[in-house]
Amino acid sequence: LIWAAVALGLAMALTLSAIAVGRLVFVSSASPSLVPTRLAQTLYSTVTDAMIATSVAVLVLAVAVALVGWFAGPFGVPRRLRGFF
Repeated sequence: LIWAAVALGLAMALTLSAIAVGRLVFVSSASPSLVPTRLAQTLYSTVTDAMIATSVAVLVLAVAVALVGWFAGPFGVPRRLRGFF
């Protein structure tokens, strides 16, 4: 569970970084005579806003699942923490 959540979190972080790189590539490759820079940024934001929101939500969920899985696991530190509380 922990490794799956960590892998999902890394995939979402990679997705977010790919979207950021894609923004730079799209805005820099758009011809200013056809599509002004502000318009290119607005178009890219319109297309990717939902993807960014979903990626952030899944990233937060993956971190939460990894933490809960670790705290509930059979490892030494979580056992001591559960015993302390």
